Amino acid sequence: MPFEWADLPRECWELILRSLNHRRDYDSVSLVCTGFYSITRRLHSSLTIYDSSIPFLPRLLFRFPAIKFIDFSNFTDDLDPVLAQLSKSRLALDSLNISNRKSVPVDGLQKLGSKMRNNLRVLICSGISNLQDSDLVIIADSFPLLEELDIGFPECHPKFTVSDSGLTALTTRLKNLRRFRIGNCFITNVSLHSLFANCEFLRELALEDCSFISQEGIASAILKRPHLISISLSNVKGLRLPIISNFIDSLRILKSLTVFEFLNVSVSDELLCSMADADLPLSKFILRKCSAYTYAGISCLLAKCQSVQYLDLQNANLTDQDVRELSLLLRNLTFINLSFCSKLTNSTFLTLTRNCPLLSEIRMERTTLGTEGLEEDCLNDFIVHSQVKNLYLGGNFNLKDQDIKRFVSMCPNLELLDVNTCWNITNGVFEALRDCPRITHLSIADCAAVTGFEIGFELPNLEVMDLSHSRIDDEALSTVSKTCCGLTHLELQNCFNVTSNGVRCVVGKCSRLREINLKHCNKVCADIIPWMVCSSSSLRKIMAPPSFRASMSLTKLFLRHGCRVC
Repeated sequence: MPFEWADLPRECWELILRSLNHRRDYDSVSLVCTGFYSITRRLHSSLTIYDSSIPFLPRLLFRFPAIKFIDFSNFTDDLDPVLAQLSKSRLALDSLNISNRKSVPVDGLQKLGSKMRNNLRVLICSGISNLQDSDLVIIADSFPLLEELDIGFPECHPKFTVSDSGLTALTTRLKNLRRFRIGNCFITNVSLHSLFANCEFLRELALEDCSFISQEGIASAILKRPHLISISLSNVKGLRLPIISNFIDSLRILKSLTVFEFLNVSVSDELLCSMADADLPLSKFILRKCSAYTYAGISCLLAKCQSVQYLDLQNANLTDQDVRELSLLLRNLTFINLSFCSKLTNSTFLTLTRNCPLLSEIRMERTTLGTEGLEEDCLNDFIVHSQVKNLYLGGNFNLKDQDIKRFVSMCPNLELLDVNTCWNITNGVFEALRDCPRITHLSIADCAAVTGFEIGFELPNLEVMDLSHSRIDDEALSTVSKTCCGLTHLELQNCFNVTSNGVRCVVGKCSRLREINLKHCNKVCADIIPWMVCSSSSLRKIMAPPSFRASMSLTKLFLRHGCRVC
């Protein structure tokens, strides 16, 4: 008796389909039968809208009735009528992103709020050029149950700005606020006092470029909410040396704090040692582009906070020996960023793979990797079954093929390798991928010495490849099409040796290709674009070469094929 999809309960099929690696796999599954179509249409929970998506919005909303999050951050047209259209749908939106706009679409938000007043929990509106106090009032009145609000980085303009009065009006209305991000605004300690006094459920706070907030203001605010779990302080000019005792004392009461971020501020060793004395349960600690502290301060903190899993020390003045000693305190570490630490060499990489058994991502961009050879007799001391999955090693100008090969040999579970702007890397780097059967992402962008794709084996799991600003040609693309048949994204921007023949080869053989970037590929002819759209059922986005100019009718035709040509 043949097996039918109805032989399993719907709930079982939902669990099975949710286990698929990518949401795009739902497309093919939905074509199997009406039952799978019905299930997959309710598994899509998010939607990203572009300008070209608007004609199809009614169909998208009908196709995916369970959408909870819509992202308009890439939409450049008038958002008011679109939000008004959303208000007439049956969606129960939980989250909305309207970032990167000139102004807040107040009319649209008011109409949306009249229908979804009690649904929306998360609103992201960062990068709004003309954000002002009246906008905050409308946001709060339209969605009084907001729990997360992001109003980071509006443009500073004398006429359009957020002040203490606007933020006070906002916080008195949003009693349920749990997470708040604000940046580049003319607010003072008064706003902080209002926020912490009115929002009793506040747990996460991010302050960025708030020049008029002082250490005293931050300290007094923290005392009102000792149950904060996350604090981020970025480019806060009031946080400069010397660090006052009140600020240090306030940190000692944060017994639930798991995330602390300092970005581009002055941090003293005294402050770090005081945080260590507080015995904070930190799992994520960021000290990026900060000054004034030394190895003594960071080692003091990490000696007490050995539960840290995520550590960002970008631009730190550390040596290989410093990292060797710190690594002994970081047995639980899963992520580390040591980019722009100019004194770190190959020795640090080996130390991390040996002493941090749970480490899954290493970022060592713009360091001194490649300046010291690896001693063969020391390699046996290092773990070769490392759990590292992501390596970001871009901008290391002295890094060579043999270095990459040795690093990769220690990371058999590697899924992402980024060696962009490593000018000493040549075609030989691809041989290192033989030890990476699981690799899905590869970037060799701006590697001028890479002229071909010399590989004698297949990479069936490779999905994303960035070859932009390289010297690869049609022959290399022919090899790519034969060895990387699972590609979904291909970046070829500024590849001046690529022609239509190479592109045709890739599109014809990579049946899962969804996005390809041909910007500034001057040798690629315009007439290949219609062929690509019609020949590939998987293509969803093409960044066209400079020779291509699409009419409105042609653009609509491409969209009907499901492909957006930019």
